[in-house]
Amino acid sequence: MRTIVFRAKGDDEQTKDRWFKGSYYRTDDTIYCFKEDYDAHPDNTKHYILFDETTDWGLPNRKLKASVNPNTLGQYIGREDIHGKRIFEGDIVKFYDCLNGYDSIGYVGFENCSFVIIRKDIMTHYRWTDYTVEVVGNIYDNPELIKEKI
Repeated sequence: MRTIVFRAKGDDEQTKDRWFKGSYYRTDDTIYCFKEDYDAHPDNTKHYILFDETTDWGLPNRKLKASVNPNTLGQYIGREDIHGKRIFEGDIVKFYDCLNGYDSIGYVGFENCSFVIIRKDIMTHYRWTDYTVEVVGNIYDNPELIKEKI
């Protein structure tokens, strides 16, 4: 069975710089009866990452949820980089561009039902087939690593 894991940053002042990894859960907080309620609260959708936290030795893990910013949500692509680090959507990766014969930098995206490495500066998308990659950052914490704005 494949591992499906998501990550996202927290959405409040205390957790905005913290990454949470686990299962993604999206829900509408409430269903209103009157149009005026919808007008007063147009976005009642909440986004969460559900995760386990270890407790004291020998005790069961705690099941927790963190409210997250959906704009930072990314899925684990099922691959690791050269150091064994999991690769997620939004990661910035360094890889050897065999077509041009030099190291390149791109970011991981999801297009046409597959994960790809995207280079906006030359509008090229790379498949994962023959590339060895190294995660060097992500588009949320290190946007300066990508030459072209995302």
